[in-house]
Amino acid sequence: MSFRACRVFEDAGRVAPRLVEMGTDELSPGDVVVRVHWSGVNYKDALAVIGSGKILKKFPLNAGIDAAGIVESSRDARFKVGDAVLANGMGLGESHDGGFAEILRLPGDWLVPLPAGLTLRESMILGTAGFTAALAIVRMELNGQRPEPTRRVEPRADPDRPGIRRPAVHREPFVEPSDVGHDGEDLGRARGDCFRVLESDHVRPPWRGP
Repeated sequence: MSFRACRVFEDAGRVAPRLVEMGTDELSPGDVVVRVHWSGVNYKDALAVIGSGKILKKFPLNAGIDAAGIVESSRDARFKVGDAVLANGMGLGESHDGGFAEILRLPGDWLVPLPAGLTLRESMILGTAGFTAALAIVRMELNGQRPEPTRRVEPRADPDRPGIRRPAVHREPFVEPSDVGHDGEDLGRARGDCFRVLESDHVRPPWRGP
């Protein structure tokens, strides 16, 4: 079975991302195979694809530090064909083939069943950044911190990066919903088919609808 992937190679000491056709047997090892429906484009992914920050620990490797999809095959008793799952971190897109591919193979220990009330798409809109923010709120609660409406935390705006801005946290009084984000200028500098595919109908920012 062949599928498309944003695979990053090293060519004469330079990072070279390419949109390629590959087979499941070329993927990093794992006991669960997932058909990827959605993956977030994180700042870290952009660094990996354009060669900044030395994100990738090996070459070639599929980029993408998170993914959500449907199990296609499994040797792990915890997951069966048709299960909706997601994964983030665990070396995806760094040392293990990541989510910028139509197929992902990984250990069952790295997978999480899709939480009730979320669609696959919504889970990747929240993505790794949303998961990290949620962990921070849980840690504050465990530390005994309580909301103080008279105090709030807001990220400082970067005057060099105006653009579309999105609330970071909704309905959580620890952090007042604040405009955060940037215009994706760094992503726009990324070259190659891996980011041009973002202009297609297969990958859509959340504000464009389902």
